[in-house]
Amino acid sequence: MPFLRLVIIYIVVIMAAVLFFQRDAVMGMLGLSFADDEPEAVAMAPAASEESTPGTTAKAPVTGTEPETTQQMQTPVATAGETSVPTQAVAEQPAQTANAPQPLQTPVAEQQPAAETPATAAPPPSASGDTIAAGLEAARRAYWAGDQAGAETAYLELVEKAPENADVLGELGNLYYAQRRYSAAAEYYHRAGLQLLKDGDKGRVNALVGVLQSIAPQKAADLRARLNQ
Repeated sequence: MPFLRLVIIYIVVIMAAVLFFQRDAVMGMLGLSFADDEPEAVAMAPAASEESTPGTTAKAPVTGTEPETTQQMQTPVATAGETSVPTQAVAEQPAQTANAPQPLQTPVAEQQPAAETPATAAPPPSASGDTIAAGLEAARRAYWAGDQAGAETAYLELVEKAPENADVLGELGNLYYAQRRYSAAAEYYHRAGLQLLKDGDKGRVNALVGVLQSIAPQKAADLRARLNQ
């Protein structure tokens, strides 16, 4: 029957595969071995290992003469006489450099000493400006220390020294305003405003006009009119 034939064929194929892969075990069970084949495999193993070992090269047979191609490929080696030539050239080079003609140097004319110009002394800083700055600082320290009498004296001395200094006049007006001596304060505020107009500082004049408006309206109107001119 076809089906039975297929089964028999499968069984035969399976047994053949088992016998092929498990032949050592099957032959051992039958009392047979592959001992005769092993020496040949062992004998061939060293040769294979020698060929596959990295870093080793096979020794070529030694002959009496080398091939002409080997002699042509050899790099020519310079002789001792040839190597000494460049050395001599290098040694002679400094001598040639030393004997080389030097470039002509342009004679430099002797520099005559320049006529000495009398040094113009810088104008000394304004003594009056330093004095006013120091006096203002002393008057402020006295006011901050609570010595209003000493501050007033210092400001009055500065007014005598610099009657056209708007800062001195304005700060003395501030001192009188703090003491509620509004008449004296208005007087010095007005004088400071006039000086500021001369100096062209109209912004600070506007501030003084605002203060004078509350203590001396007439003086405030005068400064306002001068501003509009």
